[in-house]
Amino acid sequence: MKAAMPGPRRSVGHASKRRGWEYGADGVASRDSTVYVFNGGVEKVQLMAAAAAEEVLDPETARQQLSEVLTAARVTAGKPKLARLARDVGYSESMLSRVLNGHLAPSRELLDRLAEHMDVDTRTFTSVWVPLWEAASRKTEQKSDNTGLQAGPPGAPNGFECPACGSWVTNPKRHIEWHMAPDTGWQGGSVTPLRPVQ
Repeated sequence: MKAAMPGPRRSVGHASKRRGWEYGADGVASRDSTVYVFNGGVEKVQLMAAAAAEEVLDPETARQQLSEVLTAARVTAGKPKLARLARDVGYSESMLSRVLNGHLAPSRELLDRLAEHMDVDTRTFTSVWVPLWEAASRKTEQKSDNTGLQAGPPGAPNGFECPACGSWVTNPKRHIEWHMAPDTGWQGGSVTPLRPVQ
């Protein structure tokens, strides 16, 4: 696996959402095969990986997210034809199609081969792909006893601390959707005053 090559430097004074480009507060643009930037630089896949590592992400959601990450890496690699990709990694087209569409969790061997073929950097592979793969490969029965969850503050349900905002997360899917929602700001027109405003 090769390290990701940084993209061109640009002068931008704020963080913003661009297709695959991350613009930091320092004005430096960088490119990563799995960057989804929103709400000031919080990355969706990092949140999913954190939830997967804490074993609170259900296997179905993890498998779907892993398929999105694999598809994004394929697009970044120039979107090779499925037949060629299958031949290069040594798996059938139907198997790859099922993995890329989220119908099947890949084996660790297939995950390694895909990362190597698509030149995914090692940091992204170990911090995002592997935790999502582990969560997608877990059996559903294993989660029913909640043994992998941390105990939260007294009286709080089990969960994990969000690395982006620091809140205690018990429903990762809803929390990630909250991070993804656009910030519309305060809607003053929707407030009904209790007394006449002068």
